[in-house]
Amino acid sequence: MKTGECDPTALEYLATLGVLGRSPGTINSYRKVLRQWCPFLGRPTVEATRLDALRYVKARQDAGRAPGDVRLHSVTLRAFYNWLLAEGLVSANPFERLKITVPERIEVTATDADVEAMVKEAGTDRRALALVYLLADTGARCAEVANVAVGDLDFMSGTVRFRISKTQARVVPLSDRAYLALQRWLRKRGTTPGNIWSVVDGPQWVSKTINRLSKSTMTPHALRRGFAVRWLQSGGSETGLMRIAGWRSVTMIARYTRASADLLAADEMRRLMS
Repeated sequence: MKTGECDPTALEYLATLGVLGRSPGTINSYRKVLRQWCPFLGRPTVEATRLDALRYVKARQDAGRAPGDVRLHSVTLRAFYNWLLAEGLVSANPFERLKITVPERIEVTATDADVEAMVKEAGTDRRALALVYLLADTGARCAEVANVAVGDLDFMSGTVRFRISKTQARVVPLSDRAYLALQRWLRKRGTTPGNIWSVVDGPQWVSKTINRLSKSTMTPHALRRGFAVRWLQSGGSETGLMRIAGWRSVTMIARYTRASADLLAADEMRRLMS
């Protein structure tokens, strides 16, 4: 099988993911893994053995792939073979109980001081200011903010609608400062329909702008993590945070706030003991 090709069974699985409502990003991630697994296997995917699975993992490790990448491939293929198992196409999952240890990595989390430093760096740049406040005060993902259109802003109700999302579309209230910053930017931009940032590649522009304003110390996701921490510090519920941030699992909260776990625990103790 040629590099980048999937066998018919793998293609059927990808089509099934679409019917089940998986996001385009998730399906694309699965497709990339299968396009590497199928040529490596060199025969129908239903014929894979435990030895094939071990060889594949070892090959990626020997190629210098990061532990996270190796784990992603293992988890993705385990899900694929679980589907084959449920469909009665295989008798066992070759990736079952194949665990890859990934060293814990502490991600950068934007603090209030970091946000204010970016605001100061933006100066009189209305578009950049609106971007910083929208990211910091909604906890939205880079792509969600990058794809906001003029019609997604409702200044009467003070909300923004994130139509394009990795998980679920949602309407989120605007903070006072984000509301004012967006209004100021639109007064300069104009209210003609289209992307509010007036750029061709929204995600790239968002990432580059945050990188510039933070002097290469922050990413858009650092502001998302900061939002989650501030929410919990203020006594917000995990259920509410999941809804606003667009998460479907409470485990995502632990993942995003891991770097600030001690700070959150200390704040909670002060509230409980005061």
